[in-house]
Amino acid sequence: MNILKRQKARKIQGFTLLEVMVVIAMMAILTSFVIPYLPGDRAELMQTELDRFQSKVAYAQTQAILQSQDLGLIVDEQSYKFVQRVKAGWQEFEEEPLRSHEVDSYFKQRILIEDVEFFPEITDDPELVKPTILFFSSGEMSPFKYQLALSEQQYLNLEFDPLGESVQESFNEE
Repeated sequence: MNILKRQKARKIQGFTLLEVMVVIAMMAILTSFVIPYLPGDRAELMQTELDRFQSKVAYAQTQAILQSQDLGLIVDEQSYKFVQRVKAGWQEFEEEPLRSHEVDSYFKQRILIEDVEFFPEITDDPELVKPTILFFSSGEMSPFKYQLALSEQQYLNLEFDPLGESVQESFNEE
């Protein structure tokens, strides 16, 4: 009788091969559903963010021509927004794609005009808001550089000329 109890105890202690295989299969299925929703590495996200910015700038330049209206761009440390000239000054766009966009907190963005970093004036008065970059109805725009950085050693640089043509450079000194 004592021997039978020991044999039953040994059988209950471990998992069968079938149980282990079922658990592994379930984990594989769950992983296949979760992986597409995980963010990529931050370098890929930084490139995606830069591409988004570049396409919005091109769109704003096109809109300035089509609407025969001057538009502007305001960039601060964590967001950028497009504005349009109205009688009272500058008014922020409320609809996509030129609506205000917040950049992820682990990125640092900055604007360089003639290779000098530009710091926007912060004001609550909409009449005193002045855009950093202008998009003219003639199709021209203020030349500038836009930098998006993960760190001092890893950043992307996007340079725009007065006609809106852009050149992208990548810096990774790790």
